[in-house]
Amino acid sequence: MSSGKQKILLFFLFSFSIYCSIIIGQSWDEGFHLKQGKITLDYILSLGRIDNSFVGREYYAPIYWSFQYFLVEIFPSKYQVEISHLSNLTFSLCTIIGVAKIGKELFNKQVGKIIFLILFFYPIFFGHMSFNPKDTILAFSHVWITYLSFRYLKKQNEKEKITKYLFYLGLLAALATGIQLIFLASMLPLFLFLFLEIFIYKKIVNSQFKVKKFLYDLIKAFLFFYIIIVLFWIDTHSNILTLPFKFIAETFTNEFTGFKTGWPYNMLNENYFYSIEAPKNYFFIYIFYKSPEYILLCYLLFFIIYLKKNHFFKKEFSYFNYKLLFLFFLIIYPGLALYINPYPVYDGIRLFYWSVPYLCIIPGITIYYLIKNINYFSSKVYYR
Repeated sequence: MSSGKQKILLFFLFSFSIYCSIIIGQSWDEGFHLKQGKITLDYILSLGRIDNSFVGREYYAPIYWSFQYFLVEIFPSKYQVEISHLSNLTFSLCTIIGVAKIGKELFNKQVGKIIFLILFFYPIFFGHMSFNPKDTILAFSHVWITYLSFRYLKKQNEKEKITKYLFYLGLLAALATGIQLIFLASMLPLFLFLFLEIFIYKKIVNSQFKVKKFLYDLIKAFLFFYIIIVLFWIDTHSNILTLPFKFIAETFTNEFTGFKTGWPYNMLNENYFYSIEAPKNYFFIYIFYKSPEYILLCYLLFFIIYLKKNHFFKKEFSYFNYKLLFLFFLIIYPGLALYINPYPVYDGIRLFYWSVPYLCIIPGITIYYLIKNINYFSSKVYYR
Protein backbone atom coordinates (compact mmCIF):
# COMPACT_ATOMS: atom_id res chain seq x y z
CA MET A 1 0.00 0.00 0.00
CA SER A 2 1.36 3.41 -0.99
CA SER A 3 2.17 6.10 1.56
CA GLY A 4 -0.79 8.20 0.42
CA LYS A 5 -3.27 5.35 0.87
CA GLN A 6 -1.83 4.59 4.30
CA LYS A 7 -2.40 8.19 5.39
CA ILE A 8 -6.00 8.08 4.11
CA LEU A 9 -6.60 4.85 6.00
CA LEU A 10 -5.15 6.31 9.21
CA PHE A 11 -7.31 9.41 8.79
CA PHE A 12 -10.49 7.32 8.60
CA LEU A 13 -9.43 5.05 11.48
CA PHE A 14 -8.63 7.97 13.77
CA SER A 15 -11.76 9.86 12.70
CA PHE A 16 -13.92 6.82 13.43
CA SER A 17 -12.36 6.34 16.86
CA ILE A 18 -12.86 10.03 17.68
CA TYR A 19 -16.50 9.79 16.60
CA CYS A 20 -17.05 6.76 18.84
CA SER A 21 -15.27 8.52 21.68
CA ILE A 22 -17.57 11.52 21.51
CA ILE A 23 -20.92 9.73 21.19
CA ILE A 24 -20.52 7.13 23.98
CA GLY A 25 -21.78 7.95 27.46
CA GLN A 26 -19.92 8.20 30.73
CA SER A 27 -18.94 5.03 32.58
CA TRP A 28 -19.83 4.65 36.25
CA ASP A 29 -16.33 5.32 37.66
CA GLU A 30 -15.07 8.15 35.41
CA GLY A 31 -16.32 10.82 37.80
CA PHE A 32 -14.70 8.93 40.68
CA HIS A 33 -11.26 9.15 39.08
CA LEU A 34 -11.66 12.79 38.07
CA LYS A 35 -12.51 13.61 41.68
CA GLN A 36 -9.33 11.87 42.79
CA GLY A 37 -7.41 14.02 40.32
CA LYS A 38 -9.08 17.18 41.63
CA ILE A 39 -8.26 16.37 45.26
CA THR A 40 -4.63 15.67 44.38
CA LEU A 41 -4.23 18.86 42.34
CA ASP A 42 -5.90 20.96 45.04
CA TYR A 43 -3.49 19.54 47.62
CA ILE A 44 -0.36 20.07 45.51
CA LEU A 45 -1.22 23.54 44.22
CA SER A 46 -2.26 24.74 47.69
CA LEU A 47 0.92 23.25 49.21
CA GLY A 48 -1.14 20.97 51.41
CA ARG A 49 -3.55 23.61 52.74
CA ILE A 50 -6.53 22.08 50.87
CA ASP A 51 -6.63 18.48 52.02
CA ASN A 52 -9.91 16.73 51.23
CA SER A 53 -10.29 13.08 52.14
CA PHE A 54 -11.40 10.37 49.76
CA VAL A 55 -12.05 6.65 50.18
CA GLY A 56 -8.88 4.69 49.45
CA ARG A 57 -6.90 7.84 48.63
CA GLU A 58 -3.71 6.41 50.14
CA TYR A 59 -3.58 3.65 47.52
CA TYR A 60 -3.26 5.97 44.53
CA ALA A 61 -0.81 8.50 43.14
CA PRO A 62 -3.16 9.78 40.42
CA ILE A 63 -0.75 11.43 38.00
CA TYR A 64 -2.91 10.75 34.97
CA TRP A 65 -6.22 11.62 36.64
CA SER A 66 -4.70 14.90 37.87
CA PHE A 67 -3.61 15.70 34.32
CA GLN A 68 -7.01 14.65 33.00
CA TYR A 69 -8.87 16.83 35.51
CA PHE A 70 -6.63 19.80 34.63
CA LEU A 71 -7.35 19.21 30.93
CA VAL A 72 -11.11 18.91 31.49
CA GLU A 73 -11.19 22.17 33.48
CA ILE A 74 -9.78 24.10 30.54
CA PHE A 75 -12.97 23.51 28.55
CA PRO A 76 -16.63 24.28 29.36
CA SER A 77 -18.07 21.82 31.90
CA LYS A 78 -20.73 20.57 29.46
CA TYR A 79 -17.93 18.97 27.43
CA GLN A 80 -16.36 17.20 30.41
CA VAL A 81 -17.25 13.68 29.26
CA GLU A 82 -16.11 14.25 25.67
CA ILE A 83 -12.75 15.79 26.69
CA SER A 84 -12.18 13.00 29.19
CA HIS A 85 -12.87 10.40 26.52
CA LEU A 86 -10.62 12.10 23.96
CA SER A 87 -7.82 12.14 26.53
CA ASN A 88 -8.20 8.40 27.13
CA LEU A 89 -8.41 7.80 23.39
CA THR A 90 -5.17 9.67 22.74
CA PHE A 91 -3.27 7.41 25.13
CA SER A 92 -4.95 4.31 23.67
CA LEU A 93 -3.94 5.27 20.14
CA CYS A 94 -0.41 5.86 21.41
CA THR A 95 -0.51 2.33 22.83
CA ILE A 96 -1.34 0.98 19.36
CA ILE A 97 1.52 2.99 17.89
CA GLY A 98 3.80 1.72 20.66
CA VAL A 99 3.11 -1.97 20.08
CA ALA A 100 3.55 -1.42 16.33
CA LYS A 101 6.99 0.02 17.12
CA ILE A 102 7.78 -3.06 19.21
CA GLY A 103 6.83 -5.19 16.20
CA LYS A 104 9.12 -3.10 14.01
CA GLU A 105 11.94 -3.26 16.59
CA LEU A 106 11.78 -7.03 17.05
CA PHE A 107 10.89 -8.01 13.49
CA ASN A 108 10.34 -5.41 10.75
CA LYS A 109 8.27 -2.44 9.66
CA GLN A 110 5.69 -4.50 7.78
CA VAL A 111 4.98 -6.69 10.80
CA GLY A 112 4.57 -3.53 12.90
CA LYS A 113 1.95 -2.14 10.49
CA ILE A 114 -0.03 -5.40 10.56
CA ILE A 115 0.04 -5.44 14.38
CA PHE A 116 -1.22 -1.84 14.37
CA LEU A 117 -4.33 -2.82 12.39
CA ILE A 118 -4.97 -5.99 14.38
CA LEU A 119 -4.89 -4.19 17.74
CA PHE A 120 -6.98 -1.28 16.47
CA PHE A 121 -9.77 -3.66 15.47
CA TYR A 122 -9.40 -5.96 18.48
CA PRO A 123 -12.85 -5.69 20.17
CA ILE A 124 -11.54 -6.02 23.75
CA PHE A 125 -9.14 -3.14 23.17
CA PHE A 126 -11.26 -0.88 20.97
CA GLY A 127 -14.20 -1.10 23.36
CA HIS A 128 -12.14 0.32 26.24
CA MET A 129 -10.13 2.92 24.33
CA SER A 130 -12.17 5.97 25.32
CA PHE A 131 -14.11 5.39 28.52
CA ASN A 132 -11.52 3.49 30.58
CA PRO A 133 -9.17 5.97 32.31
CA LYS A 134 -7.35 3.29 34.26
CA ASP A 135 -6.42 0.15 32.35
CA THR A 136 -5.74 1.98 29.07
CA ILE A 137 -3.03 3.97 30.88
CA LEU A 138 -1.52 0.79 32.30
CA ALA A 139 -1.40 -0.70 28.78
CA PHE A 140 0.12 2.52 27.40
CA SER A 141 2.84 2.54 30.06
CA HIS A 142 3.58 -1.18 29.75
CA VAL A 143 3.98 -1.05 25.97
CA TRP A 144 6.16 2.04 25.93
CA ILE A 145 8.36 0.83 28.79
CA THR A 146 8.94 -2.35 26.80
CA TYR A 147 9.74 -0.42 23.62
CA LEU A 148 12.09 2.04 25.35
CA SER A 149 13.87 -0.83 27.11
CA PHE A 150 14.70 -2.39 23.73
CA ARG A 151 15.85 0.98 22.45
CA TYR A 152 18.06 1.37 25.51
CA LEU A 153 19.76 -1.96 24.84
CA LYS A 154 20.71 -0.77 21.37
CA LYS A 155 21.45 2.91 22.07
CA GLN A 156 23.12 2.89 25.49
CA ASN A 157 26.20 4.75 24.23
CA GLU A 158 24.15 7.68 22.84
CA LYS A 159 24.12 9.98 25.87
CA GLU A 160 21.43 12.48 24.81
CA LYS A 161 18.93 9.78 23.84
CA ILE A 162 19.59 7.69 26.94
CA THR A 163 18.92 10.58 29.33
CA LYS A 164 15.51 11.05 27.70
CA TYR A 165 14.84 7.31 27.73
CA LEU A 166 15.59 7.10 31.46
CA PHE A 167 13.31 10.01 32.26
CA TYR A 168 10.49 8.58 30.14
CA LEU A 169 10.93 5.16 31.74
CA GLY A 170 10.69 6.70 35.21
CA LEU A 171 7.68 8.78 34.21
CA LEU A 172 5.83 5.86 32.61
CA ALA A 173 6.51 3.59 35.58
CA ALA A 174 5.23 6.28 37.96
CA LEU A 175 2.19 6.97 35.76
CA ALA A 176 1.11 3.33 35.88
CA THR A 177 2.14 2.54 39.46
CA GLY A 178 0.13 5.54 40.63
CA ILE A 179 -2.97 3.80 39.25
CA GLN A 180 -2.11 0.24 40.27
CA LEU A 181 0.53 -0.03 42.98
CA ILE A 182 1.56 -3.54 41.96
CA PHE A 183 1.98 -2.56 38.30
CA LEU A 184 5.71 -3.27 38.32
CA ALA A 185 4.93 -6.92 39.06
CA SER A 186 3.40 -7.09 35.55
CA MET A 187 6.83 -6.13 34.16
CA LEU A 188 8.44 -9.35 35.45
CA PRO A 189 8.77 -10.95 31.96
CA LEU A 190 10.58 -7.85 30.71
CA PHE A 191 12.81 -7.65 33.80
CA LEU A 192 13.75 -11.31 33.43
CA PHE A 193 14.44 -10.89 29.71
CA LEU A 194 16.64 -7.83 30.33
CA PHE A 195 18.62 -9.70 32.98
CA LEU A 196 19.23 -12.69 30.70
CA GLU A 197 20.02 -10.49 27.70
CA ILE A 198 22.45 -8.19 29.51
CA PHE A 199 24.29 -10.69 31.68
CA ILE A 200 24.11 -13.94 29.68
CA TYR A 201 23.00 -14.02 26.04
CA LYS A 202 23.93 -10.54 24.72
CA LYS A 203 22.13 -11.01 21.38
CA ILE A 204 20.38 -7.64 21.11
CA VAL A 205 22.62 -5.27 23.10
CA ASN A 206 25.09 -3.23 21.09
CA SER A 207 28.75 -4.19 21.09
CA GLN A 208 29.69 -1.25 23.33
CA PHE A 209 27.10 -2.01 26.03
CA LYS A 210 28.49 -1.54 29.55
CA VAL A 211 26.98 -3.33 32.54
CA LYS A 212 28.36 -0.77 35.01
CA LYS A 213 26.65 2.07 33.13
CA PHE A 214 23.44 0.04 33.01
CA LEU A 215 23.41 -0.28 36.81
CA TYR A 216 24.03 3.46 37.14
CA ASP A 217 21.25 4.24 34.66
CA LEU A 218 18.92 1.87 36.52
CA ILE A 219 19.41 3.89 39.70
CA LYS A 220 18.84 7.11 37.78
CA ALA A 221 15.57 5.83 36.26
CA PHE A 222 14.42 4.64 39.70
CA LEU A 223 15.07 8.10 41.17
CA PHE A 224 13.02 9.72 38.40
CA PHE A 225 10.27 7.20 39.12
CA TYR A 226 10.32 7.68 42.89
CA ILE A 227 10.37 11.47 42.83
CA ILE A 228 7.50 11.71 40.34
CA ILE A 229 5.24 9.17 42.05
CA VAL A 230 5.83 10.54 45.55
CA LEU A 231 4.99 14.07 44.36
CA PHE A 232 1.48 12.93 43.40
CA TRP A 233 1.13 10.33 46.17
CA ILE A 234 0.00 12.89 48.70
CA ASP A 235 -0.70 10.45 51.51
CA THR A 236 3.00 9.53 51.63
CA HIS A 237 4.21 13.11 52.11
CA SER A 238 4.42 12.71 55.89
CA ASN A 239 7.03 9.97 55.41
CA ILE A 240 8.17 9.35 51.83
CA LEU A 241 10.65 6.64 52.86
CA THR A 242 8.35 4.14 54.55
CA LEU A 243 4.72 4.90 53.69
CA PRO A 244 4.97 4.00 49.96
CA PHE A 245 6.14 0.50 50.85
CA LYS A 246 3.51 0.17 53.58
CA PHE A 247 0.66 1.01 51.19
CA ILE A 248 2.05 -1.29 48.48
CA ALA A 249 2.20 -4.17 50.93
CA GLU A 250 -1.44 -3.58 51.89
CA THR A 251 -2.63 -3.90 48.30
CA PHE A 252 -1.56 -7.54 48.28
CA THR A 253 -4.40 -8.31 50.68
CA ASN A 254 -7.97 -8.67 49.46
CA GLU A 255 -9.33 -6.14 51.89
CA PHE A 256 -8.08 -2.71 52.87
CA THR A 257 -9.71 0.19 54.66
CA GLY A 258 -13.02 -1.63 54.72
CA PHE A 259 -13.60 -2.17 51.00
CA LYS A 260 -12.79 -4.97 48.62
CA THR A 261 -10.36 -4.98 45.70
CA GLY A 262 -12.90 -4.73 42.92
CA TRP A 263 -16.15 -6.67 43.02
CA PRO A 264 -16.33 -9.64 45.42
CA TYR A 265 -18.04 -11.85 42.79
CA ASN A 266 -17.39 -12.75 39.18
CA MET A 267 -18.93 -15.04 36.56
CA LEU A 268 -17.51 -17.42 33.96
CA ASN A 269 -19.59 -19.73 31.75
CA GLU A 270 -22.71 -18.85 33.76
CA ASN A 271 -21.05 -19.90 37.03
CA TYR A 272 -20.59 -17.36 39.82
CA PHE A 273 -17.50 -17.46 42.01
CA TYR A 274 -15.67 -15.29 44.53
CA SER A 275 -13.24 -12.97 42.75
CA ILE A 276 -10.41 -14.25 44.92
CA GLU A 277 -11.23 -17.82 43.85
CA ALA A 278 -11.05 -17.38 40.07
CA PRO A 279 -10.53 -20.59 38.07
CA LYS A 280 -6.85 -21.25 37.31
CA ASN A 281 -7.51 -21.06 33.57
CA TYR A 282 -9.72 -17.95 33.80
CA PHE A 283 -7.43 -15.71 31.71
CA PHE A 284 -7.07 -18.17 28.82
CA ILE A 285 -10.79 -19.03 28.72
CA TYR A 286 -11.71 -15.35 28.70
CA ILE A 287 -9.29 -14.55 25.88
CA PHE A 288 -10.52 -17.55 23.89
CA TYR A 289 -14.17 -16.45 23.98
CA LYS A 290 -13.53 -12.73 23.57
CA SER A 291 -11.09 -12.89 20.67
CA PRO A 292 -12.22 -12.79 17.01
CA GLU A 293 -12.07 -16.15 15.24
CA TYR A 294 -9.35 -14.98 12.87
CA ILE A 295 -7.06 -14.24 15.84
CA LEU A 296 -7.49 -17.80 17.13
CA LEU A 297 -6.98 -19.14 13.60
CA CYS A 298 -3.76 -17.12 13.29
CA TYR A 299 -2.41 -18.74 16.45
CA LEU A 300 -3.28 -22.20 15.15
CA LEU A 301 -1.71 -21.46 11.76
CA PHE A 302 1.39 -20.04 13.41
CA PHE A 303 2.11 -23.25 15.30
CA ILE A 304 1.63 -25.29 12.12
CA ILE A 305 3.79 -22.95 10.03
CA TYR A 306 6.43 -22.73 12.75
CA LEU A 307 6.82 -26.52 12.86
CA LYS A 308 6.98 -26.88 9.08
CA LYS A 309 8.55 -23.61 7.90
CA ASN A 310 10.69 -22.47 10.81
CA HIS A 311 13.52 -21.71 8.40
CA PHE A 312 11.43 -18.87 6.91
CA PHE A 313 11.27 -17.03 10.24
CA LYS A 314 14.94 -17.64 11.02
CA LYS A 315 15.90 -16.26 7.61
CA GLU A 316 13.52 -13.29 7.81
CA PHE A 317 14.14 -12.23 11.42
CA SER A 318 17.33 -12.30 13.47
CA TYR A 319 17.24 -14.36 16.70
CA PHE A 320 13.62 -15.26 15.99
CA ASN A 321 13.31 -18.14 18.48
CA TYR A 322 14.92 -16.02 21.18
CA LYS A 323 12.42 -13.19 20.67
CA LEU A 324 9.57 -15.67 20.37
CA LEU A 325 10.28 -17.09 23.83
CA PHE A 326 10.05 -13.60 25.29
CA LEU A 327 6.72 -12.99 23.54
CA PHE A 328 5.22 -16.27 24.73
CA PHE A 329 6.28 -15.55 28.28
CA LEU A 330 4.56 -12.15 28.02
CA ILE A 331 1.39 -13.80 26.70
CA ILE A 332 1.12 -16.61 29.25
CA TYR A 333 2.37 -14.57 32.22
CA PRO A 334 -1.07 -13.25 33.32
CA GLY A 335 -2.52 -16.78 33.38
CA LEU A 336 0.62 -18.11 35.07
CA ALA A 337 0.54 -15.38 37.72
CA LEU A 338 -3.12 -16.07 38.42
CA TYR A 339 -2.35 -19.77 38.77
CA ILE A 340 0.58 -19.31 41.15
CA ASN A 341 -0.77 -16.43 43.23
CA PRO A 342 -4.58 -16.04 42.97
CA TYR A 343 -5.62 -12.38 42.97
CA PRO A 344 -9.13 -10.92 42.80
CA VAL A 345 -10.20 -10.62 39.14
CA TYR A 346 -13.19 -8.54 38.10
CA ASP A 347 -14.66 -6.80 35.05
CA GLY A 348 -13.34 -9.43 32.66
CA ILE A 349 -9.56 -9.15 32.39
CA ARG A 350 -9.20 -5.51 33.32
CA LEU A 351 -6.31 -6.35 35.65
CA PHE A 352 -4.50 -7.91 32.68
CA TYR A 353 -5.65 -5.47 30.01
CA TRP A 354 -2.00 -4.48 29.49
CA SER A 355 -1.41 -7.91 27.92
CA VAL A 356 -3.89 -7.41 25.06
CA PRO A 357 -1.48 -5.48 22.76
CA TYR A 358 1.06 -8.31 22.95
CA LEU A 359 -1.59 -10.87 21.98
CA CYS A 360 -1.65 -9.24 18.53
CA ILE A 361 2.03 -9.80 17.73
CA ILE A 362 1.85 -13.52 16.87
CA PRO A 363 -1.18 -12.99 14.55
CA GLY A 364 0.80 -10.14 12.98
CA ILE A 365 3.71 -12.47 12.23
CA THR A 366 1.32 -15.10 10.84
CA ILE A 367 -0.39 -12.67 8.48
CA TYR A 368 3.03 -11.36 7.41
CA TYR A 369 4.04 -14.92 6.49
CA LEU A 370 0.83 -15.45 4.49
CA ILE A 371 1.30 -12.18 2.60
CA LYS A 372 4.94 -12.97 1.79
CA ASN A 373 3.95 -16.40 0.48
CA ILE A 374 0.72 -15.44 -1.29
CA ASN A 375 2.24 -16.17 -4.72
CA TYR A 376 3.22 -19.65 -3.57
CA PHE A 377 -0.30 -20.39 -2.28
CA SER A 378 -1.88 -18.88 -5.42
CA SER A 379 0.19 -21.13 -7.69
CA LYS A 380 -0.76 -24.17 -5.62
CA VAL A 381 -4.44 -23.39 -6.05
CA TYR A 382 -4.05 -22.54 -9.74
CA TYR A 383 -2.26 -25.76 -10.72
CA ARG A 384 -4.77 -27.87 -8.88
